[in-house]
Amino acid sequence: MVRMKTVIRARSDEGDDSKIVSLLSGFYENINSRDDWKHLYLDNPEGKAIVSLIEESSGEKLIGHYSVIRMYFVAFGKRFLGGKGEGEIFDLSYLRSLIKRGQKIESGLSTRLVSHTLEGAKKEGIQMVCTNPSELALRSHLDSGYETVDHELRIFVSILNRRYLAHLLSERLKSRIVRGVSSCLLAMVLKSLFFMKTFLKGDEKIELKPIIRFNEETDKLMEAFAGSFDCIAIERNHKHLNWRFSGEEYRKFTVEYDSKTVGYVVLHVFTNPNGFKEACLVDYLFMKDYWVIFKDVIIKIVEEARKNECDFLRLNYMYDFKENFSISKILKNLFFLQRYDKRNILLSFSPQFEQEKLKILNIRNWYFTDLYFEAY
Repeated sequence: MVRMKTVIRARSDEGDDSKIVSLLSGFYENINSRDDWKHLYLDNPEGKAIVSLIEESSGEKLIGHYSVIRMYFVAFGKRFLGGKGEGEIFDLSYLRSLIKRGQKIESGLSTRLVSHTLEGAKKEGIQMVCTNPSELALRSHLDSGYETVDHELRIFVSILNRRYLAHLLSERLKSRIVRGVSSCLLAMVLKSLFFMKTFLKGDEKIELKPIIRFNEETDKLMEAFAGSFDCIAIERNHKHLNWRFSGEEYRKFTVEYDSKTVGYVVLHVFTNPNGFKEACLVDYLFMKDYWVIFKDVIIKIVEEARKNECDFLRLNYMYDFKENFSISKILKNLFFLQRYDKRNILLSFSPQFEQEKLKILNIRNWYFTDLYFEAY
């Protein structure tokens, strides 16, 4: 049996890009052109991504890809360059065709690819890499030295109309008539319960003020957050946020309390693959003394989702540092539906963090929102 010979190397120049886009476009809906790929991997204000490639030794065929996307973190009073491990992708159909032709694929190929990328990231001064690989890619990450962060993740949903509720009931209720009547009644009940919880309880001092771009003023929110709380979070500077949320589908707001900017929220409004229009709360941050208004802010976000004629509002919620503010309890009290979800959260970090390893691997010391996951 002939063994396939491969080379693992870093992305070298623009000549690699068309091959990379061709490979990734088969897996990612948001990468269909070099401009799409360039925005995520090259236009990052913190610098170009570290990209590793596997190709046949002839250099004619790209087989695999993995990367680390740069982003600054703050942790326990320190600011440092970190990254997100992303896109362990292989051309599986091509590899299967080689096997059918009698060629042998070397074992450990994916582990070598991830390890090569982590070594490249380390040389670039990246001190911590966080990633959320699929079940298929989990083994290669663990074999490359990543460590697991135990966590609990739930998806909270506020249903805004009968149509989406009927969709949720479709698997349980086969009768169209029964489903229609049930969804109508349940939608009325949920709307009434939400109304009773929020009627005359809104704080008139709170306003969601639409913004087009983040700026130096919103940077002060992150500075205040990092100075007040002892946790690990992506540094939310305006350059990073404007890069991450540049599309028109992102609705950005500062949270004003008595005419003072005390936080911000970002909604992703889009039509999902099932044809429903959803609003997803992908990022939010408040100054220390203003997490107490989170309930009133959520009420206003629900109003905003209704204005945009969304079918539902979604919040992917990690039980992490945010539980100090009882966020999950607030969502439950506002009759958000919930279900468990699972993501693999893994970390690779430099020896300088060894003394803080237990703190770093404790999810309650992290501040996660979909800023970390959205669009990758």
